[in-house]
Amino acid sequence: FVQNVFESLIALTAALAMVLSLRRSWRRRFGASTTYALWSLVPIAVATVWLPARQQAIELMPMNPGTAPALLPPPSITTLSSAADWSTWLGVAWLLGAALISWHLLRQQRAFRRGLGSLTPIGERICMAETREHLPAVVGLPGTIVLPFDFANRFSTEQQTLMLAHERVHLQRGDLWINAGVALLRTVCWFHPLVHYAARCLRFDQE
Repeated sequence: FVQNVFESLIALTAALAMVLSLRRSWRRRFGASTTYALWSLVPIAVATVWLPARQQAIELMPMNPGTAPALLPPPSITTLSSAADWSTWLGVAWLLGAALISWHLLRQQRAFRRGLGSLTPIGERICMAETREHLPAVVGLPGTIVLPFDFANRFSTEQQTLMLAHERVHLQRGDLWINAGVALLRTVCWFHPLVHYAARCLRFDQE
């Protein structure tokens, strides 16, 4: 298990580095939608690490007892205790970091939700907020389109149609679920700076 986790981190780092290095030229050449799809290589690369290894029969060779290599002495109790202490401290440090980043992300989400004020339903999966900041946007799971209170007056009919179409694409693609998965990855890999940077780039390509 530990080896798979270590290999997953290597695969994650390599896949993120590849996507980050390709995304700008890829967007110029193939467009925004294809660039966004490029991010799917990251979970695929990590998932391949956990695929079951190919089973292969091993043929045992007879060995002459007189030529058998000497066995290594077993590790001492002190060595085992030291390794256990290190693994315990690493586990505690990881749990503390994961708790802190979870608290930070939840605090951000709750602050944004409180800033919207009361939401008034005006259509299927569409609500009107009491504010206009950072809106329109898709909020929550499975997702609700939240419009600013002055949506009808501030934007023309054509602009309103385009904005609603844009937000509905987020719902259809399941972007809210993807963002939730990214938040979970940031929590698990809180110590990995490339994960946090890639999350911002993913949101840019998502838009």
